Amino acid sequence: MTLLAHMQGQRLPVEGLASERDYVSVLASRLDNGQVAILFASLPDLGPVRSGADSDHPITPLQLQDLSKQGAHISLSLSNLGIANPVLSELRIDRQHANPYGRWQDLGQPESGDADTYAALASDMEPAVLQHRQALASHTLAFPLPPAAVRMFIISPSDPTEARTPEPPVITAITPYRGLNGERSAFIRWQQHGTGIVAYHLWASHDGGAYKRITPQPVLDLGFLYMIPEDAEEIHYRVEVVAL
Repeated sequence: MTLLAHMQGQRLPVEGLASERDYVSVLASRLDNGQVAILFASLPDLGPVRSGADSDHPITPLQLQDLSKQGAHISLSLSNLGIANPVLSELRIDRQHANPYGRWQDLGQPESGDADTYAALASDMEPAVLQHRQALASHTLAFPLPPAAVRMFIISPSDPTEARTPEPPVITAITPYRGLNGERSAFIRWQQHGTGIVAYHLWASHDGGAYKRITPQPVLDLGFLYMIPEDAEEIHYRVEVVAL
C-alpha cells in the first residue's frame, strides 16, 4: 500500500498486457516533479489461504506448489518519457526482499522480541532498494516477476539540482512508548519532502554524541519506530532525504 500511495499525478497508458497473465497488474504515472513511476504486481488468486481453522500453515502445500508456477517475465518498452538523461531506481517486495514475516520465521517465530529482534525485522519492513539512480541504459525494462511480488521502477531526471543536499524535513512529532518489560521506544514523524517519490533516513544523537543512522533501509513512509538503547538519556533526531 505504501508503494501504491505514491502512484499520484498523471496516469500514463500501458498497452499490450498479456491476458493469460491476468494476475499481473501494471500502473504507470507521471508525478508533478517529472518523475515517472511504474508499479508491477503479481498477485495470483489462491482462494482461502488456510486449510482449516486449526491449521498452523498460512498456505497449503498444494497452494504453494501452484503459486510457484505463477511467475511471469516482463518486457516493457518505454517511449515519450520526456526526461533528459534519466536515472532509474528499483524497489522490490517478494519472498526474498522486504519480507518481515519470513524473517520472523527464520528467527524461530518469537512471541515477543528484544531490541535485536526488532532491528532484524525492521531491516525487512521497507521495500528493498535494489537499484539507486543508475543511468537508464535501455528504454526496455525486462525482468522476471515472481509470484506474490511487487516491483516499482522510478525514472527521474539526472538534473544536478537533484544531487544537492535538501533541507532536512521538519520533525512533527515524537511519541514515546514503553513495552511490557519496560523497554523504551519512540515513534518519530516528519513532514513530506517535495512532490515526488523520495525516501528518508533517520539519524539519532545520544547524550550529545555524534549522529548515527538508525534506519537500516531507506524509509518511504513519514515515520519510524525507534527502539531506544537502555543507557540513552537525551536523544536528538534529524531526517535525511534520499533521492530516488
